[in-house]
Amino acid sequence: MAALQKRMAGEVDKLAQIDRANSAYRAARSGLETSLGPDPDLTEALLLEEAAKRTAAVEKLRAARAALDKHLASESSLATVAS
Repeated sequence: MAALQKRMAGEVDKLAQIDRANSAYRAARSGLETSLGPDPDLTEALLLEEAAKRTAAVEKLRAARAALDKHLASESSLATVAS
C-alpha cells in the first residue's frame, strides 16, 4: 500500500510539472501573439520587408550625402582657385 501511495505521489508531481510547463507555454505564446499577432510568420515577413525598404532609403541618403559632400568640396576648391 505504501509503495502505491509513493508511486501516486510521484505521478501527482509529474502532473504538477506538466501543468506548470503548460502554463509557461501558454504565457509565452500569448506574449508572442501580442507582439507578432496571430500569424507570426506573416508579421515577420512584413517586418523584414519594411526593414529592407528602410535600409534602401538609408543607402540613398548616404549616397546623396556623399554627392553633396563631393559637390561642396569641389565648390570650395573652385572658390580658392578663383580668389
